[in-house]
Amino acid sequence: MRITKLFSSAKLIERSTNCCRVVRNYCSSKDTSGTKEGKTDSNKKGLVVGVYKTKNKFELTPIAQEINQKSGDKLTEHLNSELCGELRLGKAFTLTDVVPEYSAIAITCFGPKDAGYNALESLDEARENIRWGVGAGVKLLKARGCGLIEVDPANAPDAAAEGAMLAAWRFQKFKTKDSRKTKCHVKLYGNEGKELWTLGAIYGEAQNWARYLSDMPANKMTPVDLAQAAIDVLCPLGVSVEAHDREWIKAQRMQAFLAVARGSCDTPMFLECIYRPGAVTAAPVLLAAKGVTFDSGGLCLKDCNMMLDNRGSMAGAAVVLAAIKIIAKLKLPINVSAVIPICENMVSGQCMKVGDVVKALNGLSIEIENTDMEGRLMMADALVYGQSLFKPAMVIDVATFTLQCKMTNMIRMSCCGCYKVWNLIPTKKFVIDSGLYLFADTAKSLRNREPQRIDGVLMATGGGAFGCFSNSESAWRAVQAAGVVTGDRPWRFPLWKYFHKQITNDPAVDLRNKGSGHGTPCLGAAFLKNFVCCDWVHMDITGVGKVTEWGAVPYLQARRMSGRPARTLAALLHHVAAASANDKDKNKKQEPTPCAAKS
Repeated sequence: MRITKLFSSAKLIERSTNCCRVVRNYCSSKDTSGTKEGKTDSNKKGLVVGVYKTKNKFELTPIAQEINQKSGDKLTEHLNSELCGELRLGKAFTLTDVVPEYSAIAITCFGPKDAGYNALESLDEARENIRWGVGAGVKLLKARGCGLIEVDPANAPDAAAEGAMLAAWRFQKFKTKDSRKTKCHVKLYGNEGKELWTLGAIYGEAQNWARYLSDMPANKMTPVDLAQAAIDVLCPLGVSVEAHDREWIKAQRMQAFLAVARGSCDTPMFLECIYRPGAVTAAPVLLAAKGVTFDSGGLCLKDCNMMLDNRGSMAGAAVVLAAIKIIAKLKLPINVSAVIPICENMVSGQCMKVGDVVKALNGLSIEIENTDMEGRLMMADALVYGQSLFKPAMVIDVATFTLQCKMTNMIRMSCCGCYKVWNLIPTKKFVIDSGLYLFADTAKSLRNREPQRIDGVLMATGGGAFGCFSNSESAWRAVQAAGVVTGDRPWRFPLWKYFHKQITNDPAVDLRNKGSGHGTPCLGAAFLKNFVCCDWVHMDITGVGKVTEWGAVPYLQARRMSGRPARTLAALLHHVAAASANDKDKNKKQEPTPCAAKS
């Protein structure tokens, strides 16, 4: 059989005249992880130490007490003087005259010592406070040019490692070397809690990889590039990765996915990732993710300002890949499979049109009412394919689904060439002219045409939590418990028949990809529910994929992609693996002995 190269610049796929086979590439000269620290830029050494604060009373952590004794009580002197009223959670101060082995010491607040699980917040506040405190301290020392930073782990070394790893990393791939910020390496102070520190570092480093993938511009992270990155990073960890191209997708008759992909010149990809430890025989957990490397909205074109962030429409894919990286590094005893459709949603003469009807893999017909709701179409085929192939015990899908753009003032525009009208519109007045409906809050806002995100998870939670839908109470509880531990919390939305009716009320087709009325996140979940047949969790990560300017936490970079909720997804899989192991042990204990069986 004659094999011809499909891509000259990609190493992973070769195509024959009648089929597509996968060629795995286990090594690459390129760094596609985006998380390698390499050599640090500075010999300066820093230390982050913590202080508990309840009202105006301070208490040093054991590490801080040790440093305080070495310095002759200099820490307490500073705390009792100028820092007394200034130090608070998420804020740190640097001291340079404490001990000679450190050029600077960051003293940071870990909040109250008695912090713990807060039911109202659905959060382990003690762990999150440590992430906040360590993150603030690491950022401050990094800004002062420290190349090596040691961290006080307090009573949660894994949380401290997460905060340190996430705070130390910065997306500066395309900065010239002279303008890049100092690289730094973070490590545990001392040896106590080393195993937990390593665990937290694995979680943090994987989330940084998700941040890197999500933040890469679309011309540098095409569908082929994303598939190559997955192969380069996951295959050496023992994960089987298969990447399929357009011909394979056509052969599988994934009409809904192809409808989205056909508008772009870049070849779509379909990834299958399989992590299967040898001793585990249980049915796998199936992960599915949306991998749109650039989303223009198609014919339902997005506003230009909104397009800038839509290189991150593949954040769901990045999160799933990062979670697989974590479980593979930890060698968790759980079978996990993943299906990830990857493409661009572009405008061209070949792109899908409003009103087109396509058939999903399970035979349901779908009317495309909005080309900017492409994720539902892609995920429909991926979910059906994944379940038919892997027969999973549970399905978890991760996607950016509900981010829409609506001009603050341009509610409806049905004719072209009328943009000049807004300069003539007085403040707070409706204008109806030639099919143009405008509402102006101010003349200035009309001129600026500032975009506004509406009707989605971001509007509901403000970036504080990702949306979660589930048809299983136990699965939801597991997701909630994972969010408590990681600090990356879910919020459950309804999955009612009320929403199902709004996407099935067309006499001509089975489903509509937009549906009637509001509640866009709920309509999206109701749409996907038609393509799952087991316990299922849908994570709508629209509001958390990028760090919002108003809700930035100290350990993440504001206004950049966040990699959330990679740690929560991995913690959920960790929980499932532990629960399966416990059930297996119980079954062993309940097995009758040979004598008892004989009698």
